[in-house]
Amino acid sequence: MKKLLFLVLIVAICAAAFFAKPADPKASLANYLAAHPEPMDSLMPVEYKSPKNEWVAGRFDYKDHILWVDAVAHDKTVYTCIFSHWINRGELKDAIHEDVDTLREKIHKATEPKHEKSKAA
Repeated sequence: MKKLLFLVLIVAICAAAFFAKPADPKASLANYLAAHPEPMDSLMPVEYKSPKNEWVAGRFDYKDHILWVDAVAHDKTVYTCIFSHWINRGELKDAIHEDVDTLREKIHKATEPKHEKSKAA
């Protein structure tokens, strides 16, 4: 019974991802870029923002997978759309690297006193 319930839930989630996929990824990405401006976009007049977002969205190649869409530039996935939400993969990668660097610093600080004590003895 549990297996059947899990199977039904998996099929329902996959169906939701499939039907929530944007029909026109280029327009969907342009809307996302308009809703999430870059810091320098605040200096740009309003009438120039919409054509800029469409131009940026037009520069990507779109790879349509069964459950999601990837926006690819220069053989690198920059944005991914799943459940009608665009995820900036570049920002995500930078955030992960910052977390890893912070963790390395904490580990280095935690192990540093042990090495100094052993040298003094």
